[in-house]
Amino acid sequence: MTWLDDLKPEQRTELEKARQFLQLLGQPERDVVMLAVQGHSDQIIASQRYISEHTVRRHIENIQNKTIDVYGRKLKFRQQLVPKVAPYLFLYSS
Repeated sequence: MTWLDDLKPEQRTELEKARQFLQLLGQPERDVVMLAVQGHSDQIIASQRYISEHTVRRHIENIQNKTIDVYGRKLKFRQQLVPKVAPYLFLYSS
């Protein structure tokens, strides 16, 4: 038995949705999500990825548009999406 067996069905469902969602993203978008999960602002993300803040915001817009495919609606990036994917990223990051 693993720790996953101790999860409630709704917790497993949320982890699976996070996995499905992250698979939809390209690498630059995943990088933005990972840095946002770590609590970085758009400005910090831009400087760490050597891109403009406008490009970060464009990635965030594209990410939000993809939430419809998995979550059935467009989620707010930092308020709704980041908290949903954070557990998956921390549990499964390699």
